Amino acid sequence: MKLTLSGVRSLVLFSATVAVSGCAYVWSAPHPQVQSIVEARPGQVRVTRTDGRRLLVRRPTIRGDSLLGEIRMEGSEDLPGSGAIALVDVRSISTREVSIGMTTFRVLLGLGVTFGFFFGLGALIVGSMNHMY
Repeated sequence: MKLTLSGVRSLVLFSATVAVSGCAYVWSAPHPQVQSIVEARPGQVRVTRTDGRRLLVRRPTIRGDSLLGEIRMEGSEDLPGSGAIALVDVRSISTREVSIGMTTFRVLLGLGVTFGFFFGLGALIVGSMNHMY
């Protein structure tokens, strides 16, 4: 199979796009209290229980002494199910935010790799053309 210059270019652009396509997210806890975080209406929070287990809770609300929402274990591919966590069992709660620094780093890295590849490919092509004549 012969790889043409346009095929290589397409492959590199696709790879660079995949590398920088998503923004980088970090979990942060801007407020120490569960109530203030839930009142901000985040779509999802990460809860660390007193036993160390981490849970993801979608559409969190507080009713009485419990945190309610669609709950699943962090890292699990299972569908979330409705549930409740007693507030006394919550060690920490955090929200997910876009990290401007990490996103910028990934975009610049992707652009640098793409530029470096095309610069190297151009030098290779020019060098091989000089040997042909």
